[in-house]
Amino acid sequence: MPPGCVVVAAGDDEPLDDPLDPDEAAALGPAVAARVREYARGRACARRALAQLGVVATPIGRGPHREPRWPAGIVGSITHCPGFVAAVVGRVDVVAAIGIDAEPAAPLPDEVGAQVSSADERAHLATLPVGPAWDRVLFSAKESVYKAWFPLTGRWLDFADAEVAIDPIARAFVARVPAPLGPIAGRFALDDGWVVTVAVVPADGAPSRAISRSRP
Repeated sequence: MPPGCVVVAAGDDEPLDDPLDPDEAAALGPAVAARVREYARGRACARRALAQLGVVATPIGRGPHREPRWPAGIVGSITHCPGFVAAVVGRVDVVAAIGIDAEPAAPLPDEVGAQVSSADERAHLATLPVGPAWDRVLFSAKESVYKAWFPLTGRWLDFADAEVAIDPIARAFVARVPAPLGPIAGRFALDDGWVVTVAVVPADGAPSRAISRSRP
């Protein structure tokens, strides 16, 4: 995480029993029990992260595009996948936007990989060291990039609109995205069967230096 940001993460075996605030439940609407549980656990992580940042927790609602609504002066992101949930928050004087995404660390189905990556990106992945599911890292990176992109632009970002380059040694990535933003940089972790990515737009909006596509 960038300095000044706070992340709270939990596996399924860690208790997060905070009840949903009525406004949060209303924002979710009708949902099956499993969806209510993951939604509640994501909000619980977010409230704990806000508390560590010194912010009094308020209901974290949802915008029209399902994006979390944070207290004034705060940016953040929530993610959940089977067995894992996390939230990250920061102050706007530290980061302009931040996105987090978690995925199972397993290869994407071939048809999904073809939908979310370009031929150039697939050629890039083929140069990376054998072992990790790099297509899943790329997919997760694009998800976290979108979560950082949307609050600043209010626009949809298709998978084809972000071109990601991965540095396996630094555990970092850079996504080239359309104007008005420059490249969005991020980091990733591979641990305990999950891929977790975080994409950051710094408060000053400075473009990030692109990562070379050459083999490390």
